[in-house]
Amino acid sequence: MAINDKFPDYFPSCCPPENAIDANGAVFRVVKNEDLTNDDFLSHHELETAITANPCSRCGVSVFNSFHNALHLQRMRPTLGNAIAEGNLNSSAGKMLLTIKSGHIDWWSYDGVERQSFFGKPKLCT
Repeated sequence: MAINDKFPDYFPSCCPPENAIDANGAVFRVVKNEDLTNDDFLSHHELETAITANPCSRCGVSVFNSFHNALHLQRMRPTLGNAIAEGNLNSSAGKMLLTIKSGHIDWWSYDGVERQSFFGKPKLCT
């Protein structure tokens, strides 16, 4: 769980945005396989990918508001992984913001949060 309610130092100023809310509820994440690791929950910033994307969004972890929406992404981009993990976030996890109509959510976790601890065993999607 959260060690504090501070975000990592590498987050840009004004990140998360003011309209982000306390993390809460069920979320879904495409992961590599049925065995969760910390690497399944790295942001684009941590992976050094999506360099031209919005800097604040790059610091968030992409999750979805339904299994169906996560499955859609998994089918569109199978290289992301072949399983979907369901998590249940609460305010100790950080902040979140629904970003687009496809149910995508940016989740900005507090510094020190063990992100995978909010998730159960993934379901294989083959």
